[in-house]
Amino acid sequence: MLPKTLLKQIAQLGQKKFRDQSHCFVVEGQKSVRDFYDQGWEWEGLYATTPQEDLPFTQISLAEMGRITQFKTPSPVLGVFKKQKELLLPENESVLVLDQIRDPGNLGTIIRQASWFGFQHVLCSKDSVDCYNPKVVQASMGGLARVACHYGDLISFLSQTQLAVYGAGLEGKSIYKHSFKTPAAIVFGSESHGFSPAVAATIQEWITIPSVHAQSVESLNIASASAIVLSAFAQS
Repeated sequence: MLPKTLLKQIAQLGQKKFRDQSHCFVVEGQKSVRDFYDQGWEWEGLYATTPQEDLPFTQISLAEMGRITQFKTPSPVLGVFKKQKELLLPENESVLVLDQIRDPGNLGTIIRQASWFGFQHVLCSKDSVDCYNPKVVQASMGGLARVACHYGDLISFLSQTQLAVYGAGLEGKSIYKHSFKTPAAIVFGSESHGFSPAVAATIQEWITIPSVHAQSVESLNIASASAIVLSAFAQS
């Protein structure tokens, strides 16, 4: 049985201020926990309600798991991992840049896509949702275990980088008729607010996903749009 103080500390990791204080975050789900473990992330505790092969877990009760889970339906496996140490952004690798992405599900999905399409680094604006938010971690489906997520001044980075800077918007060159320069910074803005004016001013070239029908919907979900754009970029 885990001490009540430890149960409380783990449960509090659902809040950013406690993640910042402890430099820890929660991963839930058998596959996701194994992804972080296998990728060599430092961990503070691995907990399971059922035996887990090749995992140094502590077995706990369903009631205890219910107290530390961040979701309505607890998973049989939960891990408390240390946040990744801050890394420098590469100067010669493509980077995915995200401006004001505040929906956890969208950020997690985009990180998952970044891993799929070979991006090792994602740079988020400081007002984007925390990548260690439990919903982001869950939506990334192990992507966060493989992709370095940075937070910083987008204007400073985009205005000084030697990378080609592409902004994905509602207007611009069709991604299907465009030859991308590589490596590059691919920039996406908030689904609700688009790009901040200062970030938009750093874009070197605008690209877009052309709609097929004149009476189509106004826009695509940011996570859907990023998958399409990254697929086109990967084929360039």
